[in-house]
Amino acid sequence: MLDRFFLLAVLASCTDKPTSSPPAATTGAAAPAAPAVAAADSGSSSALVAPDAGAEASAGLAPLAGEWMQKLENPSDHVDYVSPPLGATASRPVVIALHGMDARPEWVCNDFRATFGPWPFVVCPRGDARSPANYSWGSTVGMQRAITRALAAAEARFPGYVGATGRVLVTYSQSASMAPAMLASPAAKGDPEPVRFHGAFFLEGFTKNIGSLAPAMAKRGLTHAIFFATQAGNRPPAEASARASKRAGVTAQAVYGGALGHWFTPKTVPALRLGVPLLVEGLDGWEAYPGPPSQ
Repeated sequence: MLDRFFLLAVLASCTDKPTSSPPAATTGAAAPAAPAVAAADSGSSSALVAPDAGAEASAGLAPLAGEWMQKLENPSDHVDYVSPPLGATASRPVVIALHGMDARPEWVCNDFRATFGPWPFVVCPRGDARSPANYSWGSTVGMQRAITRALAAAEARFPGYVGATGRVLVTYSQSASMAPAMLASPAAKGDPEPVRFHGAFFLEGFTKNIGSLAPAMAKRGLTHAIFFATQAGNRPPAEASARASKRAGVTAQAVYGGALGHWFTPKTVPALRLGVPLLVEGLDGWEAYPGPPSQ
């Protein structure tokens, strides 16, 4: 059996930047431009529609249509984002993507839609703390609440399409360094049970407490983990995180994507695609996944 390890890299203090200028997602009639990397694969936004979507087992649902990225308005002042799997005629698995420090949810929606391709939902909560220009994460409780809020809004927006199994968490920088503690924690007093994840992808974020957190992460449902580094200095903590996760019974793997630096660039997304098959192999709801876009 292949080991699966998600890289928890360091430098939580750094900000994340999108591979291109983040598109302005709206809920109006005009769709924003497709993600730069995804569109480059086919030369048009058709890369956002799964090529075999029409052949999947239909659940009696009409092919999902609309904009490739949409705002999820909430009763609070938070605005989250979702990138739906256009063309889907049955429920699809969900990727929850958390941005890093001083960043925006639409940026990671852009980058991780391009990473995973058109098959899953990509739901992108907004951080619970303001940073100088954008948003950050103030606490693991805030992360839990943001995930619950954004997922509930996506389920309400697309009834019947949002899968309940094989949920995957992808994190970057600050969120990757905080996510293990969040995944290991029960709900805060008075909050509903947190969303449980079977797969987790930690990119360029590291925590020294992974050894003590991994057993609780596994107990709360985590089965697959990838620790992904894009800086040579982060290979050792990624490998240590994978070993600790494996000892806890998680199928985990450390992946080094090359010396790409800490920020997203046009070369980052193709490297991240290397970790996706390791992450989702064997997860419920991903059986028909055609894989990430070709390199």
